[in-house]
Amino acid sequence: MSRLLRIIYHTVACWGLFGLSNGLYMFAAPLLWVIFKVGGLSETRAAFQTITFRFNRWYIGSIMQIVTTLRFVFIPPKIPARIKGPAVFIGNHSSVVDLLLTMSSIERCSIVGKRGMAYIPLYGLTLMLMGMIFVDRRRKFESEDVFAAFRERLRLGECILTFPQGSRTLPWSRRSVKRGLFKLIMEEKVPIVPVAITGTKHTVKKGQVFFDIGRPLKVMVHFLPPILPEGDPESLRDVTALRDRIVESIGSILEAERDLIREGHPHPSATPGSPGL
Repeated sequence: MSRLLRIIYHTVACWGLFGLSNGLYMFAAPLLWVIFKVGGLSETRAAFQTITFRFNRWYIGSIMQIVTTLRFVFIPPKIPARIKGPAVFIGNHSSVVDLLLTMSSIERCSIVGKRGMAYIPLYGLTLMLMGMIFVDRRRKFESEDVFAAFRERLRLGECILTFPQGSRTLPWSRRSVKRGLFKLIMEEKVPIVPVAITGTKHTVKKGQVFFDIGRPLKVMVHFLPPILPEGDPESLRDVTALRDRIVESIGSILEAERDLIREGHPHPSATPGSPGL
């Protein structure tokens, strides 16, 4: 089979599997919500988050069966305890695959996503049931409704997953990560879990649908040790210092693994599977 045919086959198989299973889930979501409510389940959002977590774990495992040259490796924090809420997971973003990977590793979390996704028929409804916090891409964490939703989830003891980079096309840097999010986290005094993702931009690039599987590829997801914010949230210097610390911790992994993403150069601490945080 030629390289072009393999790419087409893998792409159709991966997206077809995702579309079929995700489509069924979106149709089933309203029915599940009714069943949960009739059954007296109080935490319906948590139930949807757990279902989504299990679906993504299954889907990521299925991709590795279809695209045998592609491997996803998850590296949990080097701490003995499991990470529980309230906490904020902050990751770099370079591919649509990033969200699937992180959601397959965190069992219960609210996700921050762009507001336009809420208007997609059925899909937007499912995201709302999952508890997604919708933000305007242009304003990000500068609007009061986003701040209020963020605070509410953290005070309920939930985890929140966000990619504050602004756009997949922007490089991971201090300039592309705004300070507003970190001021809020300092006010709530909850830990930050940095998530460094390498290799995904080589799988499905922005604006493309084809899986680039020309050579063996290893995607690595590092869950770094939690960082507890310190300092005065009203101090621009303290907020900036926290932002820079997170950006640099993720950036150091991205830089170190720039040449370690191919299958032939495994990371010494890499262990296949999900940390199941």
